[in-house]
Amino acid sequence: MKKILILVQACDDAPYLEMNQKQMDTWDSIKVEGVETIYYLGSNGGVGKLEGNKYYSGTSEAWNMMHWRMKKTLDLAYTMEWDYIFRTNSSSYVDKKRLQRFAEKLPTEKCYCGIDGGFASGAGFFMSRDIMEILKDKLDEYPTDSEDACMGTILSKLGIGVTEGAERCDYYFSGISHRSEPYYHFRCKSDTIDRQKDIDAFEWLFKNNTEF
Repeated sequence: MKKILILVQACDDAPYLEMNQKQMDTWDSIKVEGVETIYYLGSNGGVGKLEGNKYYSGTSEAWNMMHWRMKKTLDLAYTMEWDYIFRTNSSSYVDKKRLQRFAEKLPTEKCYCGIDGGFASGAGFFMSRDIMEILKDKLDEYPTDSEDACMGTILSKLGIGVTEGAERCDYYFSGISHRSEPYYHFRCKSDTIDRQKDIDAFEWLFKNNTEF
């Protein structure tokens, strides 16, 4: 059985605080052996502070510094035992049982598996330990416009492309029905400012599309 560390890019400010709490109350409330979740954030008055399932990295919450928050979180992940990281965000719903089953068929090295747009979409992608070590060492503190593109560029320069086979359901564009979509990852990002639609989507998926 492959061990998976889910890293959720989070924030303690509205509306993300509410979104992260709803993630904890829905899909992440289901305990799956070998799957652990950490919600990683910027600063809370300390550097490298792990409080329960929240990791306060001591970094800026600025959009163009998300990659640095990722790097600091990978420093933490380096000390932990797992086979794959699944990096996702506050607008995602994850079915942990399906995620773990999907991971069983992934390569153990050079695994950088996500939706390919020239790089793995930051909404949700897998990385093996060797990929994590590369990114941990090569991400720097210079601002960048796109975290996922930044990581993809680093790996591309080393001849590492996106691993094929990733699955994702874009919730608001899919017309999903009761238990008809066996995805491990649902992207629920809506166009509303308060993101209440994301929270509603988490609730619906938890009641209708989760494999318990």
